[in-house]
Amino acid sequence: WTEEEDAVLREGVLRFGTSAWEDVSRHLLPPVQGGPQKRQAPECEARWEAVVRHTAVKGPWLPEEDSLLRQLVNKFGPKRWALIASHIPGRAGKQCRERWLNHLDTRVIKSDWTPDEDAVLLEAQQRVGNKWSEIARLLPGRAENAVKNRFNSLITKRL
Repeated sequence: WTEEEDAVLREGVLRFGTSAWEDVSRHLLPPVQGGPQKRQAPECEARWEAVVRHTAVKGPWLPEEDSLLRQLVNKFGPKRWALIASHIPGRAGKQCRERWLNHLDTRVIKSDWTPDEDAVLLEAQQRVGNKWSEIARLLPGRAENAVKNRFNSLITKRL
């Protein structure tokens, strides 16, 4: 198997799941140039179970992964990250949680920070230190990562 075939196999599993190996096999067509003519469904399943399933995905999220993550959060709620990750090939629970909280959750505010929010952030950081999740609870709609980044931005501006 080539790296390209593994990538296409992962896309096929994202699209069709792990119960439709014939569909996944067809997804691998047309064959990779210089590679085998066709991977049979049992070969795809075996490769998935032996290698690809356990290979962590790093880097940007695909639109299909974002869509699947939204569906799974709607189904299981925004807390069961290990369960959700088990349905997204190659993604860990922590990756799913961070993607949801920092990018996909529609409740996340992405507009410019207000002076009042900055004041709450700075006061809270003085009081509790760098406990970003605790501070984020005081700023509804602001993700933990956004709170940390805003604090660092404010401190850098002051220097």
